[in-house]
Amino acid sequence: MIADRLKLRWGILFVALLCIKEVSSQQNSKLLPEFNAIRAGNRVIVGWTNKMYNVTQITIQQSKDSLFGYRTIFNVLDPKLEQNGYAIPNVMDTLLFYRLYILQEGGVFSFSKSQRAIRDTSNVAAETLFSDMLTTETDKRIKIAESAKPGYTPSANVNKDRDGYITVRLPNPSKPNVYKLRFFKENGPMVMELSNLKTGQFKIDKANFFHAGWFSFELYEGDTLIEKNLIYISKDF
Repeated sequence: MIADRLKLRWGILFVALLCIKEVSSQQNSKLLPEFNAIRAGNRVIVGWTNKMYNVTQITIQQSKDSLFGYRTIFNVLDPKLEQNGYAIPNVMDTLLFYRLYILQEGGVFSFSKSQRAIRDTSNVAAETLFSDMLTTETDKRIKIAESAKPGYTPSANVNKDRDGYITVRLPNPSKPNVYKLRFFKENGPMVMELSNLKTGQFKIDKANFFHAGWFSFELYEGDTLIEKNLIYISKDF
């Protein structure tokens, strides 16, 4: 199941993150809105400790400029967790900047300060640690669905949560009414269209899709298509 895969992947990434923190010169996980950004091989590990009880959304953003041009690369699955973060794979550019978008109850949002990733200088190679973990049978099972879709990359805006719901987090949650979301059978007709949206984050019950399998979706800002991607609906209805 996609939700279980996401949960297991999240657990694997954070065991790695905690291990890296123990052997790294960056000993302490920073408190929100600050965060750690550590380069380990070709991965960048972004992590933090959350003491903000009313956080409803956290996204990790990336840019080549410290002030402008940021794009969301990951929506955190459970923003309320105290120890949290994400390992960004295949980051070849060492000069990128990272920041967090933090949304709190009542629609209050803020951005963290931007920073570049600091290279891991520990005696234990973080890349080796990840490599060992990614050869486990558990992770092989996690990768089955993705390997069946070459080039598939999970969306930062539309994904599955741990309970199996489709979670939608709009790029600009303060202006939800400018977005439109369409779902299609894979290579087939449209099955659902959502427009005149009232909130920047919401969930869709997978029962609306009637059957399991791959579906495609298109996210529009006004009349401009800003994302076209896939999502897998699991069988456990």
